[in-house]
Amino acid sequence: MAFCDRLRALREAQGLTLLQLSQRIGVSEATVQRYESGEIVNPRRDKVTALAQALGVTEAFLMGYDDAPLDDDILLLARDMQQMSPARRRKAIRLVRLMLEDDD
Repeated sequence: MAFCDRLRALREAQGLTLLQLSQRIGVSEATVQRYESGEIVNPRRDKVTALAQALGVTEAFLMGYDDAPLDDDILLLARDMQQMSPARRRKAIRLVRLMLEDDD
C-alpha cells in the first residue's frame, strides 16, 4: 500500500478530517489533501515524522517500508491516546510496557 493510501486509511480510521490532521502537523488542509491524492509523493522528513506521530504509527509503516499490520484495536488506542495530555500518555506507555514485561 502506498504512502497516500496508508495516510488516508489511518486518518479515516481515526475519524480525523483533513483540517484536523493539517492543524496537528502544521500544514494547510490542501497540503494533506495533496499527500492523500498522491500529488506529493515524497513529503519532507519532518512532515512524515509529524504525520506518523499524529496518527500513532511509525514513519516506516506510514511510508510503506514496514508492512506490520495495525488492527482496529491499535488504531483505536492511538486515537484515544491522542486525546490524552502528554503526562497521561507517558503513564499509559509505561503501563503497556509493564504489561509486556509480565508476559515474559
